[in-house]
Amino acid sequence: MCASRYSLSLRIQHPTLSSAEIASKLQMTPDIEQSVGQSRETPKGRALQGAYQSTYCVFRSKEGDLTVFETDLNQELAQL
Repeated sequence: MCASRYSLSLRIQHPTLSSAEIASKLQMTPDIEQSVGQSRETPKGRALQGAYQSTYCVFRSKEGDLTVFETDLNQELAQL
């Protein structure tokens, strides 16, 4: 039987703070980030029209076996 797995990530959207400000306050490095007012682009870096209307950050933290999910979640929440 295959063990169940999980993945934890923190996703933040904010109307005015930049992704750098959010990362600094959390003392974490975002895996995905875009800041309000920044020129839009595809994941491959191709320019799109317009600018982002809000900041969006994704911080990936843990992956593991579902049997330790509660322990890992509590550890991650304690760090925030």
